[in-house]
Amino acid sequence: MPEYDTILSEKAIVMENILYEYGDDKILPTAEPDLNFLLEIMNQYPDLIIELSSHTDNRGNDEFNKGLSQRRAESAKQWLLQKGINQTRIKAVGNGENVPKVVDDRLANKHPEFLPGDVFSGDYINKLETEEDKELAHALNRRTEFKIIGGPKVITVKSTRLLKREATTAADKSTGAVKPRGDSIPNIHPFSTLAGKKIYKGVPILDFTVRETNFGTVTRGEKREFTYVFQNIGDTKAEIDLISACECTTTEYNAQSIPPGGKGTIKVIFDSKDKVQGETIVIDIFLKNTEPGTERPIIEKLKYKFEIK
Repeated sequence: MPEYDTILSEKAIVMENILYEYGDDKILPTAEPDLNFLLEIMNQYPDLIIELSSHTDNRGNDEFNKGLSQRRAESAKQWLLQKGINQTRIKAVGNGENVPKVVDDRLANKHPEFLPGDVFSGDYINKLETEEDKELAHALNRRTEFKIIGGPKVITVKSTRLLKREATTAADKSTGAVKPRGDSIPNIHPFSTLAGKKIYKGVPILDFTVRETNFGTVTRGEKREFTYVFQNIGDTKAEIDLISACECTTTEYNAQSIPPGGKGTIKVIFDSKDKVQGETIVIDIFLKNTEPGTERPIIEKLKYKFEIK
């Protein structure tokens, strides 16, 4: 492999180490070497203008994938802006699943099961012989790229700066990022009956910002309230059937039906008039949606605790 690569205008370059948590757009520490590389070349070429784009695989809801990829591209852009790069030099684009990966010579040399020019469309992936090849193709579709859209027509970079670093494996494990399957396996909270399941296609997944809150010390007769916020990061509309808690708890929620990518809130009002000691209260959210392969409803749990004075 040559020591230096030549990058031409409009040639998309994959940043192989920019990874994210499932369904999240926050930049992980493992992405910073690649972002530092971009920072270096933008400082080296002060007239350089780039397009920074993010892509997902073709599983899940189209609208959600589009929004998620846009937020991820914007997060990478914000990282560079915070380092002093002018916002006019970066265009952030979320392509969702609309631009599948095209196999180049380098990738074909590394993975001979694919040929140069192969396009990882849904039909192509479905025809692959093994599940391992299918998962690899999905993983390669999930990528962040940059390309030159203004300024110099050609720049040169060290080839080693464009390679995936093996050290990323350990870093992913420490952060909880899903590496081989990326967005296909979410990190399910243990308060959900989906935790531990192996199939997440065709189910809603409610991702709460927090699942537990502490009202602290409450004077008997006093009321307290808290609003839990969540997003449906699954590929299926969530249907809330009922919410159950003790008589001291009243709940209000803004929607019974939450589409993929949609957000919702559940407001909890605690009335302490009949309480004589502190407790932890469990709130059960029953969905009309059922667990994969069963007729059991999906149940999500929330908790709050308090002390009485």
